[in-house]
Amino acid sequence: MVRRRTILCSGGAVASGLTLPGFAAPASDEASNRPDGFLATDRTSFSVDGESQYLAGTNNFWLADVWTTRDEVDTMLDRATDLGLNTVRTWAFCAGRNGHCFQPSEGEYDESAFEHLDYVIEAAADRGLRLILPLANNWGAYGGMEQYVEWSETAEKHDDFYTDLETRQLYRDFVETVVTRTNSISGVPYAEDTTIAMWELGNEPRAQTKGVDVLGDWIEEMSGFIKRLDPNHLVSTGMEGFYDGDGDDWLRDGSQGTAYVDHHRIDTVDACSFHLYPDHWGVNPEYGTEWIEDHVRDGHERVGKPVYLGEFGIQVDRNASDARQQIIRRNSIYDTWYDRLDELDADGGVVWQLTLKKRAPYDDGFYVFPGDDRTIRRIERFANRMDAESGRPLHADWKRRRARRN
Repeated sequence: MVRRRTILCSGGAVASGLTLPGFAAPASDEASNRPDGFLATDRTSFSVDGESQYLAGTNNFWLADVWTTRDEVDTMLDRATDLGLNTVRTWAFCAGRNGHCFQPSEGEYDESAFEHLDYVIEAAADRGLRLILPLANNWGAYGGMEQYVEWSETAEKHDDFYTDLETRQLYRDFVETVVTRTNSISGVPYAEDTTIAMWELGNEPRAQTKGVDVLGDWIEEMSGFIKRLDPNHLVSTGMEGFYDGDGDDWLRDGSQGTAYVDHHRIDTVDACSFHLYPDHWGVNPEYGTEWIEDHVRDGHERVGKPVYLGEFGIQVDRNASDARQQIIRRNSIYDTWYDRLDELDADGGVVWQLTLKKRAPYDDGFYVFPGDDRTIRRIERFANRMDAESGRPLHADWKRRRARRN
């Protein structure tokens, strides 16, 4: 079939040099604090121009949502930089979703959504932050892989996403559109922008009905495809880190169709990704500490690549009578996990997630709001430790620059 590839324009405002409502003018070179050098790897470590780099960050999935205002982007990124974080992980995907996102319908792309992502990238660059950008979603939110399956004339079920010719082409088309884009604000091609730390093939990909080999073939093909389009940036899987036969429980028996070690051994995958959610997985936080230890050790020793904890969280019910005790428990667990990441020389930890007070109605129990001071202190302390161990710390430079602004 002939693949449509249509850009839904935003009225020509950018092309004509006008500024869209709420859309910032291009940042000047003088104002930019864009990170120097691409994030790279040096055996089992991240590096920038040969100097070690550790990632301390937060997730914020709604940051690149077209409904998010530029003021919200700036406020959120200011929070991250004020805490000394150097990394933010946010979605670079959206399919379907009532017609207003990156790909509102099959083969059609919404320019205004991409312009918003341009703004997020440039706002991060202005603060010296790096971005981890997943390119698809295993889950239904923001369309997900099931939206590709729905668009296909030959796919039927979720895991057909990995094998169906049409869904694979739809994914490649979208990935190429993102990775080869030139930022409409800065004029910097994404593939040449040091603000982007790495691409993730997806957010938490699983192939429960197709199995480990099928997902491995897909990872190998798609990571190689991105590397050919963009040899400058790192690529990882974005997976949760489930094992293939390293134990009897569902996290380790291969039932999720992922193989933490073998899938990250693929040559065109640069770093090992894993996530940690004891509350969702039905395990205790002590198991979470073991999960960290196993993944850092296996990533460094068996795979031989950097390892980062791309998402983690402990759930809190703020409406419960014991909410305060739940928060105290969460803080204690975060202390333990952050300490183990540091002690094991893990290459990054990215919490789920710092957010704004106005997002309270959407709290899934994992949000960290302004005012959660004791939790925030844990995040800041880890950031400062990673900053001190990195060859190119960013925190002090940002504080000096922000002081000059104010």
